[in-house]
Amino acid sequence: AQAYCAKHGVDSWLNLPRQQGKTMSALALQQWVIDYGTRNSDIIFLNKKREDAIKNLARLSAIREALPSYLKIDSYVDENGKIIKGVNNATLIRNPITQNSITVLGKANSKEAALNLARGLTTPGQHSDETEFTSYIDVIIQNSAPTYAKAAERAAANNAYHARIFTSTPGDMDTKPGVAAEKLLSKTQQWSEKLYDYNEDELYKFAHAEGFNGIVYIEYSWQQLGLTKEWFRKLADEIGDPITVRRELLLQRIHGSSNSPYSQADLQYILECGHKPI
Repeated sequence: AQAYCAKHGVDSWLNLPRQQGKTMSALALQQWVIDYGTRNSDIIFLNKKREDAIKNLARLSAIREALPSYLKIDSYVDENGKIIKGVNNATLIRNPITQNSITVLGKANSKEAALNLARGLTTPGQHSDETEFTSYIDVIIQNSAPTYAKAAERAAANNAYHARIFTSTPGDMDTKPGVAAEKLLSKTQQWSEKLYDYNEDELYKFAHAEGFNGIVYIEYSWQQLGLTKEWFRKLADEIGDPITVRRELLLQRIHGSSNSPYSQADLQYILECGHKPI
């Protein structure tokens, strides 16, 4: 679903239960982008910590390394017989043929730093991982929207890849990043598999309907993914903490810290009484 949105130039926000490949599938998509999806473009990696963004770049590098030799596009031989290699280090990967690159950005520790970070996001491709745990994520996304829109417009005119990708587990509603992410999520459109029947224009108009922010929110429960009750019980037992289980396996955005004035029992009762409208 996320790859479908990205290939059609629509931003998407993916939530899946823990260890179901939401980050790795997004990285596999970025691997396709850097080698085939566009040219002369810079893709940006964001995360709640710079170290985690660097870790994701290392994972992408491992994906590239796992490809068969005939799909590896990381060097070429020039007219003089010299081998020209790309760049592949902890914070930057650059393809020498397409001239696409993936760059890691740091963490914003203040609103001013977030504004500066947002101004640097003039790229047609962005991947924000652990979005609901990233400080000042609302400032970053809202203030980078105009610069991203311009870059995306240029890419679209050249039939090239352009999309913002968000991957995360549900945030903690007792934290500032969790509350900020919830405000952004309230303005997203909800993914439905009927969108597979939309053409590119219809999909764009759906995501950018009045009152929405152009992001499609995609969520699949463990049941929808075909996982078993035995899988759920085993992983829940390994996690041990019911709050973490509810957040990372049941995808519930809850008040989960000692800052909450209400007991966990009361909060769980209220949550179980609520139902999503049909």
